[in-house]
Amino acid sequence: MISVIGENIKRIRLEKNMSAYELAKRAKVGGATISQIESGKRATLMGDTLEKVAHALGVATGELLGNDETLNFETNDIMDIVNIINYADGLTLNDEVLTKEEKQIINVALNLALTTIKYNRLD
Repeated sequence: MISVIGENIKRIRLEKNMSAYELAKRAKVGGATISQIESGKRATLMGDTLEKVAHALGVATGELLGNDETLNFETNDIMDIVNIINYADGLTLNDEVLTKEEKQIINVALNLALTTIKYNRLD
């Protein structure tokens, strides 16, 4: 399944008339990385890679995440949700914007939960 992030990277890259190879080179990521992200073959995307790709495209990470108040999207990939929490600006809880530290707490809790689920599935 192609993620929202993958779709946004491809859309922006094409708007800028840039090849996947050129984007990978500018972002200083592996040659197949961009293709795998855009096609959905890569299930996760580390935050530093997201930042490199955004910088190479000349956009904010929020634009790759679909962090626009008027944009709605769906995803079945839990890692997309984790990335959105980590890198989206203006997320709120009880009408208060989450701080970087609060997002880190959520990230740690989600990663613990996901690791536990993966471990339990091994049995």
